[in-house]
Amino acid sequence: MSKPDNMEERLEAVRLYGEYSQLFDDWNGSGDGRNKMQGAYDVYLEFASANNVLLATDDDGHPMKCAASDVPLIEADQWLDDLETNEYFLRSALGLPPRAQEEEEKLPDMAEATA
Repeated sequence: MSKPDNMEERLEAVRLYGEYSQLFDDWNGSGDGRNKMQGAYDVYLEFASANNVLLATDDDGHPMKCAASDVPLIEADQWLDDLETNEYFLRSALGLPPRAQEEEEKLPDMAEATA
């Protein structure tokens, strides 16, 4: 599997998120620390939103990576979860095609259905 085209942006998002996470872990409840933490999160969020690389995070708030390719996962990716090992795999890393986008089923217009 080749790396995604936006690999540099993904890695920068991980770095920025890591800075925020470190400040969060070190936060002692003071207002100044909260301002720094919020500022770091805002920088991450602005970068990630602008570059479409919002990181996918696990239940503990850690960025997720593909176990097969070590690519940081973003919310726009399609991946599979291995519930036994708590590992995540990009569909493309496993040679699987993207999931088909299902169109929403449309309900019939009630006026037409009763006419």
